[in-house]
Amino acid sequence: MKTRIAFLIAIVLVAVAPGAFAQCADNDDDCTVNELQRKLSRAASQKAAQSPDAGLSTDELANKRTDETAKEVENANRATTAPDPFAARLHSSYQDFLVPLSFALNDIMESEDGRALILRFNPFRAPPVVAGLTVTASKAELDERISAAVPEDQRDEAVKRLNEAFEDLDDVTLAGSFAFESSDCKADKSLCLGRNPRTYDEMLSSAFVEIASAGLAAAEIEGQQAAADLRIALQNAGLTLNTVLGNITDAALRDRIKNLIQAATDADQRDSARFLDFLDREGINQLATLLDNQPQFAVTGTWHDRKLTAGPREMAYTVEYQFGFTNLNSVKRGCKTNFADCLGTTLRTAVKTGDNFSDKFVLSASYKDVSRYQVTGDDVGITGFTAIDGPGHQELSAKLQWGRQLRTRIVGDQYSRIDVNAEGIRIMDGNTRKKNDWIGTATLTIPLMKNMSIPLSLKYGNRRELLADVDDELSAHFGISYRLPWEMEK
Repeated sequence: MKTRIAFLIAIVLVAVAPGAFAQCADNDDDCTVNELQRKLSRAASQKAAQSPDAGLSTDELANKRTDETAKEVENANRATTAPDPFAARLHSSYQDFLVPLSFALNDIMESEDGRALILRFNPFRAPPVVAGLTVTASKAELDERISAAVPEDQRDEAVKRLNEAFEDLDDVTLAGSFAFESSDCKADKSLCLGRNPRTYDEMLSSAFVEIASAGLAAAEIEGQQAAADLRIALQNAGLTLNTVLGNITDAALRDRIKNLIQAATDADQRDSARFLDFLDREGINQLATLLDNQPQFAVTGTWHDRKLTAGPREMAYTVEYQFGFTNLNSVKRGCKTNFADCLGTTLRTAVKTGDNFSDKFVLSASYKDVSRYQVTGDDVGITGFTAIDGPGHQELSAKLQWGRQLRTRIVGDQYSRIDVNAEGIRIMDGNTRKKNDWIGTATLTIPLMKNMSIPLSLKYGNRRELLADVDDELSAHFGISYRLPWEMEK
């Protein structure tokens, strides 16, 4: 530990006082022993692949790793989708409140269901309450009842005119979501809600220090021995760390001291590499997945407004519960020792078994109220139009979704993911059951770059409104989803 802390101090001194040993920059003999150590260490750190972590103490490595975990969770690959129940027409995914802004352009191919532009804005991202707003602008489509009510001799011309009259904002869905999240999470707290990385900072940092300490102690043996060899050689020669190398008149002794300095620097770099390998073996990279699997309970209100010729207005309310079977809560519940030991065992098991813990489940239930739909000939400007008076109805729906990351990394630390869901819909007119419907969706979300994804979906449903106005149709969906890479405030 002492060699690592000394190395850190040396790096800090170099950063704040670059002129302190400027005289020895070109000639090693102009350096003191201390200055040459710092010079060689800085050069090695800049060159080595593990240089971002070189010289950091366990506390600093803990903070660095937890920050990296937070970024990985916030920027995880997932498609931006419209909230239920409107989401049944688009891609499957799971939503969060972690990024301030995300948007998606979903294009439904091989059907005439249109396109949707989705904008997700999360203005409140600080526990205990987080909230987000979603706006979905879809391509308006003429309600099929309108077409059927037009006299046949006018139908083609009227339908064309009415379709051409639609504007960009003639089919808009507004949704507001909120969720309760834990403000902080301690190792002795049985249940923590939400995936906000800041909630778990203290607990994960403390656990990381304990996990890392054993590996750091083992990794530094070579560096400590090299430092001891240098210190003994200086003492035996009556020299100190402040001795200028050029003042050592014995050339053989001077070269020996230089070689010992170089050996100590090389040993420290090897120690750092061994320590980083230790962290990989401990499965530290799985922390982000455990955090992303934390339970989240969200409530959403949705208002679907569209031009009269596109269909009736709709109001919906949805409750959603997201969770992964293996998460930080489950680690704490099964813990019979301290949390750090249990977390370390869980992470090491993941490395040995190849399990990435990424299975995630979403359970949601929605209630939708569809308004009474009345259209007359005056509303559409068509003589002989058969007036429409469609009764309102209610829909109850429930959805079960499963998804997981695929094992192959596509872009940087981003994995593809697969989500599959099945949704059942019960249509009611008052207290009378009218019809039961269902729809199934499979979505593959492929990262295109750091914060951009391409979701591809296949859908099957048995209701005309669900898929392209044709019963029992299979539909393909394509889109682009983008999550702005802004970091959350600590």
